[in-house]
Amino acid sequence: MPATEYEGTKQQYQSQLLDYQSAQEELKATLDKGNEKNRQIAKLEAENVRSKLRDIEAQMKQALVVSPVSGVLIMPTAEGSEKGVKKVVKGTAFQQGEVLFSVGNLSGFAVKSRLDEVNISKIQRGQRVKVTSDAFTGITLEGKISKISSQAGVATGSASGRGGGGVPSFDLVVTIEELTPEQRKKVFVGMSANLEVFIYEKPEALMVPVSAVVIEEGRRFVYKRRPDEPASKAVGERVEVQTGYTTIDSVEIISGLKAGDEIVIR
Repeated sequence: MPATEYEGTKQQYQSQLLDYQSAQEELKATLDKGNEKNRQIAKLEAENVRSKLRDIEAQMKQALVVSPVSGVLIMPTAEGSEKGVKKVVKGTAFQQGEVLFSVGNLSGFAVKSRLDEVNISKIQRGQRVKVTSDAFTGITLEGKISKISSQAGVATGSASGRGGGGVPSFDLVVTIEELTPEQRKKVFVGMSANLEVFIYEKPEALMVPVSAVVIEEGRRFVYKRRPDEPASKAVGERVEVQTGYTTIDSVEIISGLKAGDEIVIR
């Protein structure tokens, strides 16, 4: 045999020997993968993958957002949040749990306001409130106080003499149950409003000017004109009365006078 052919056959043998050894190692590795421990690991990994697949499929089903109630989409309020709420536009990324929007029932409205500590004792739930606004002139809405905060917050920007802090104030909510179709065309979410609270209502109340009541030793009197006295020279008869609610310029007479009586203001 020529030396060159011998050397070539020898190299071919070495190469095939290396291939044989590599094949044995691959066979051993394959057999090792099939042992009990590796099979158990493979089962666990497969179950994890299936679980992730189920989660992704569930998320895909939620790609279409469906509201459980009917209404109008509005921006949600972010109470207590400094960052605010993301605006929902195409391409915006949201994390799980973030609020997309609110669904508003605009058949009625709620007006949020604040009241200082001086007047909070006069306010009660259920009191009638007249709601007006420069934004919807000519419209007067009727509402009721539905919520009054039990704890005061601090209104910023007002000096109170308490170490530079704000004046304590209380949150309250006025609810307007229903608007007419015409009112809905002019009243929108976010508008400002003026609230007039009826803290005391008595249509049949008998009112006299504050200056007509004389207070002596804790008792209250008015001077009632006698029938025989001329109006221009009337002195009046002093009559003790019981007073009730007082406004800026008038006072309610609970007893001592009746409708039609004429009084003298001294």
